[in-house]
Amino acid sequence: ARLRAQTGDEFRALQRRLNITSIYVTHDQEEAMSLSDRIGGMHAGRILQIGAPEEIYQRPRSKAVACFFGTPNLLSGTVQRCSRLRDGRFAVLVAGEGWTGLCHAGQPFEVGAPAIVVVRPENVAVAPADSPANGAGIYLSGRPTEATFRGARRSVTFDVNGQTLLAETPAMTEIGERSTLVIDESSAWALPV
Repeated sequence: ARLRAQTGDEFRALQRRLNITSIYVTHDQEEAMSLSDRIGGMHAGRILQIGAPEEIYQRPRSKAVACFFGTPNLLSGTVQRCSRLRDGRFAVLVAGEGWTGLCHAGQPFEVGAPAIVVVRPENVAVAPADSPANGAGIYLSGRPTEATFRGARRSVTFDVNGQTLLAETPAMTEIGERSTLVIDESSAWALPV
C-alpha cells in the first residue's frame, strides 16, 4: 500500500513537471482523487458528473456518484423548506425519522418532496448525549453498536432510530452509551430521490 501511494505521488509530480494531460482509469476512489485535477464519475457507460475531486466528493449530483466515493451516510427525509443562498446553492430544511435539520443543495426542492441527505462519516462529530443543539445543521441521537480502531482514527457505527450511521472520529474520542451526532449544515448535501 505504501509503495502504491508513493508511485501515485511520483506519477502526479511527473504530470506537473512535464505539464502533460493524461487519462487515468481506476476503480480506487482515493487514487482517483489524489491523482486528478478533474474526475469523470461513470456508471453503466455513462458519465454522471465531471468536476474537481473536492466537488465530486462533497457535492455529488447523484446517489451513484456519492456512493462511489467512500461510504456516505444516506439519510432519507422530506423537504420542509428551501431557500436560495447568496452563493447560488440552496439551504434545505429536511425532516426524517426522528430528526429535522438544515443542509445544502445544488438545486431547489419543492416543499414535501422526498430527499436523500448525503453525510460523509468524517463530517459526523460525536458529542455527549446531553449536548444542546448549538447552530444550524442536523442533530441525531445515536447508540454505538460497533467501533473499529484504525490507528489515528476510529470508525464507529451508531443506531439512529433503526438506521445505521457511520462516524469517523479521532481514535481517542470518548464514546458513551448514547451520543449526540452533530452534522454541520455545510457538510450535509441534499439530493433528489
